[in-house]
Amino acid sequence: MMRYQLPPKAVETLYCRQDEHPYECDYYVGFDPAKVNNCPASECLKVEKSRISEFAGRGLIAARDIPESTALAVEGSAQQFSFPPFTFEVVQSMSDWASMEGGQDNLPLVKKEYNGFYTFIPGYGYGSILLGKIHYAVESDIMLFANHGCNGSFNYGFIESEDGEIKFTESNIDLDNAAEIMEHFTSRPGDPYSPVLDRNWRHSLNSGDYILRDVKEGEEILCDYLSFVGYIIEFKEEVLSLRAQCAGEGVGVVTEYESESF
Repeated sequence: MMRYQLPPKAVETLYCRQDEHPYECDYYVGFDPAKVNNCPASECLKVEKSRISEFAGRGLIAARDIPESTALAVEGSAQQFSFPPFTFEVVQSMSDWASMEGGQDNLPLVKKEYNGFYTFIPGYGYGSILLGKIHYAVESDIMLFANHGCNGSFNYGFIESEDGEIKFTESNIDLDNAAEIMEHFTSRPGDPYSPVLDRNWRHSLNSGDYILRDVKEGEEILCDYLSFVGYIIEFKEEVLSLRAQCAGEGVGVVTEYESESF
């Protein structure tokens, strides 16, 4: 079925032979170790209790000083758990079924198992629109433990603006201004149709981020969770949740699930 959904290699090759060579033909078909300043997870990162709040769970900590413009854990960037739209719909429907009252004797066990799995996907993953529906990807290495940097304090990610300034944060974006929200979303993909992106979407979703300023050993690696929202309908809910967490009035979905389960 996937061969009908994704363009063949021949189409990608022909696309990349244009006179104006598309940038993605070099950028999204793999990493050149000689060109990427990568800091491997085994050398640069560790997981400890988060420093951002007493209510926060695990956090990603720098195991040594990391200079600005360094990429992190590139070696594992293409190794992720992928939940295409139809796979995620099955998980979602099973979780909804397990949460229904009454039913079979094994329903409580099914509910516990599926709710844990269902929490893991959006809790640690990031969404995108694939084939017109929501798709989630969850990193398979310790990068998934990176927490949100409140009020633009994140030190890892990608800033698209030419002046390097952070335009939107969970604290300043106007949730009643649909145009501003759409600008936030549409400014990120910014690419026309490309068979290269279609064939290498896992790589493109999980690459391009870098250290935004020098990070000292023991400092927590923080990213921008707004960039992980792949479905605009969920944007307002995500922003309100981040505002509550940043104010110390709420916790993330994974921490909430673990506190209720144990």
